[in-house]
Amino acid sequence: MASEERKLPTSQEKSGQPPTARYDPCFTSPVSFVLGTCLALVGSHAIIQSLKASGGAAVVLGVAGGCMFFLLGLFLLVIACSPTLRIRLRMGVWPIATPCTLPEIQKLLMATPAPVAVGEGWGFFISKTAPQPSAIALRGQWSGAVTWESDGLLRVRSGTVFGELVRILWSGGRAAVDRPQFDQLSVGAAVRTCGHGWFAEGWFIDAVVALSAVERGTGQLVEVKRSDSRFWMVALGSDYVITEVLLTSMPNRLLRIRQTVERLQRSGGALAQQLHQNSDWLTSPFKLMFVSASQVIRKWGVYLDAGEGSIDDEVNISGCDLRCRTIRRHLRIPAEYDLVDSVADAHTLIQTIWPAEAV
Repeated sequence: MASEERKLPTSQEKSGQPPTARYDPCFTSPVSFVLGTCLALVGSHAIIQSLKASGGAAVVLGVAGGCMFFLLGLFLLVIACSPTLRIRLRMGVWPIATPCTLPEIQKLLMATPAPVAVGEGWGFFISKTAPQPSAIALRGQWSGAVTWESDGLLRVRSGTVFGELVRILWSGGRAAVDRPQFDQLSVGAAVRTCGHGWFAEGWFIDAVVALSAVERGTGQLVEVKRSDSRFWMVALGSDYVITEVLLTSMPNRLLRIRQTVERLQRSGGALAQQLHQNSDWLTSPFKLMFVSASQVIRKWGVYLDAGEGSIDDEVNISGCDLRCRTIRRHLRIPAEYDLVDSVADAHTLIQTIWPAEAV
């Protein structure tokens, strides 16, 4: 893919993705959406049936009860369809600024004391405290690709979530070197919290080549490369708000993905035999392990040889399938499988934090 000249947004140029392209309420907020829909339907049915009934008191009570159910359901549907409202309710902060351009971000961060930035997924609430004194949200309105700086180097805004990053890289035949398992985690949050995936040779932050950030309190734009002495201070320090991430990628090759489930036994000989049987896991370039008191789940991926598979062999795993796998793992009845998937999305474990829901 031909590289493009980098172009930062101006104060008149908006960036980011529209909510309809980024959020599906049934997918990103299933509990609120389903419960809200059911309550709204029950309330509507109660109102209609009450109006058909005879008797003043019964009609009033029926309509009043139906309206309560309908309004509660409507409220939950609004929450499900509005990620902005959800983050404000969960954080207990109102209002939250949502800057759409770099000059807007810089202006907000010039304040004293300067606000903190929040992203998406579990990254924003990892401290389990409300932001003080205020916050700005770098989410859907500050997301998407900025430019391909070479065939393998992509610059994205920090509010881009990994589900979007997968699709952007996929369009260029590329895949992230490493990525967390949650599609709803934003790239900026993954850098700041050192989010990682299942690549044996490095974490996601190891693929970060350069960062753009704004200093809190001054609004100064800072550009650092990985070789710079200030790189880790900007990447992990609370004095900076990450705005863009330049990351390297790898070809989106096909993998053979296998998952095995082993029941733990007390015998040392049996354990040695199990270790020998999983030598493929030990030497694979992609691997993951879940350990509980009763079992060990090993998942690993190895590259298919040239000509061994085609894109037609790639499995199509739905969000429902991924949730079922997660539920089965928590119930201690995980599935074993052997399939072909691509590097780009093979590591997706759950696309949303469900049923807790993604913010």
